[in-house]
Amino acid sequence: MSKQVDISPYRFVTLIIPLPGDEEDQCEWDGISDMPGKFSYDFSPPSDQDSNFPNMTVAHEWGHGMTLEHMSQIICKKNGTAVSFVSRAERDKSCQKIDYSTFSFMGSESELRIMAGERSQLGWLRAGEEQEVTEGTFTLGADGPLSLLWLKNSEGDRFQIEFVKALNPNYPKQFFDIVSDDFVKVTNGWTNDGVIIKFMADYEKDAAYPNGYMAHPHIIDTSPETAIVTDSALKAGKLFVDPTGTFQIDVLEVTGASATVRIGKPTGAVVATKITITCVKGKKTRNVTGLNPQCPKGFVKI
Repeated sequence: MSKQVDISPYRFVTLIIPLPGDEEDQCEWDGISDMPGKFSYDFSPPSDQDSNFPNMTVAHEWGHGMTLEHMSQIICKKNGTAVSFVSRAERDKSCQKIDYSTFSFMGSESELRIMAGERSQLGWLRAGEEQEVTEGTFTLGADGPLSLLWLKNSEGDRFQIEFVKALNPNYPKQFFDIVSDDFVKVTNGWTNDGVIIKFMADYEKDAAYPNGYMAHPHIIDTSPETAIVTDSALKAGKLFVDPTGTFQIDVLEVTGASATVRIGKPTGAVVATKITITCVKGKKTRNVTGLNPQCPKGFVKI
C-alpha cells in the first residue's frame, strides 16, 4: 500500500517526471511552475533519466514560485532600422518582446547567476545596495556596496542598471538569438563585462510581493548593429540615451569587478575625467584617485 507524504510544511514542492516519446522533440530539461506558487514540475527526456539532478531547472522554476518573471529581451526598430529602444507610442508597433534572454538563470537555465534586479524583487539586497536616481556618478559592484540603479523617464517607464560579468564562453548555442555557432565564432566580443540596461515592463506596486513591486525585466539591445544580444553590456566609453530625452547613461569605466556610470540629461559623449580626493584617519593621510573616488573604511574626506 502506498504511503501519502504530507507536503503542507514545505514552501516548494518539485516533482521530477520522466517523459516518454521522441527525445529529439524535448529539451534536455524542461519544467513548469505557477507564479507565485508552491508546485513546480520538472520533465526529463528518457536519455537524461540517469543524468545529474536538474539543479538549474529546479532553481528556475523555484524563481517563478518566488515571483520572478523570465529574464527576457526587447528588440526594436525605427523606420525599418534596428535601434536600442523607442518611445512608448512607437513601442507596440516597432518592438518585439522575446521571452528568455541571457545573463540570468531566469533567462537561460544554463547561466549560473542571479542578477541584482532579481535579488531586489526578492528583497535580498542589503540596505543601500539599490537607489532610485535622476543624475550623478555611481560605481556599481557585482555584489555591492551599490549594485542596482533605478531610473524613470518622462513617460513613467522604469529601468534598472547594473554591472554584469561576461557570459561563460561555453554558453549553449540555443540561446544565441538563433544564430549559428559560426557567427558567434567570428563575432569579436560577443560577450563582455559592462553595464546592462533593463526595461521593467508591467511594473506595478504590489504589497503581496517580497519587495512591494512586480515587473518583467527585458534586456535592452544596446548594440542593435549586431544580430545578438549577448553583447548588450555597455563597455567603457559607450552610452545610452533614453528616447524620451529624459536621461543619458555614460559608462565611464569598467573593471573586472565594477563599472562607473554617469547619469544626467542627454548631452552626447562624455569624456571620463579622474579626480583625486584627500582622506584622513587620525594622523594618516591618503590620496585616492578615480572617476568616483571613495575614502577607505575609517578615513574621512577633507
